[in-house]
Amino acid sequence: MAAPIIAASILTADFGNLYRVVRKLERAGVDRIHLDVMDGHFVPSLTFGPDVTAAIRRLTDLPLDVHLMITQPSLFVDRFLRAGADSITFHVEAPEPDTAKREALEAIRAARRSAGLAISPGTP
Repeated sequence: MAAPIIAASILTADFGNLYRVVRKLERAGVDRIHLDVMDGHFVPSLTFGPDVTAAIRRLTDLPLDVHLMITQPSLFVDRFLRAGADSITFHVEAPEPDTAKREALEAIRAARRSAGLAISPGTP
């Protein structure tokens, strides 16, 4: 059996002290940093975007696992790739055409990053 991979979310981190938060996670031995990106539309909360992702990228060599909980992920995939995301996951329920989702997945893979689809618990 493969060893588990620990992806620590920074959703509740002190954003004024990201450097310390990232160093603490590195010392704790996490495998990657998980960034929950929310747009206030697809989900009611609003978090951060590509600029914060890029700032975290500058702080660590740990893989950055970006979870896009946003209405139109295909419009933002390139920005998160440029910001340094190592993997990008977005929701199959995002209200955009399947062709846009497919193209987004292909763009992530073309950049040699990991792509994923998330499924909300209420989805049949």
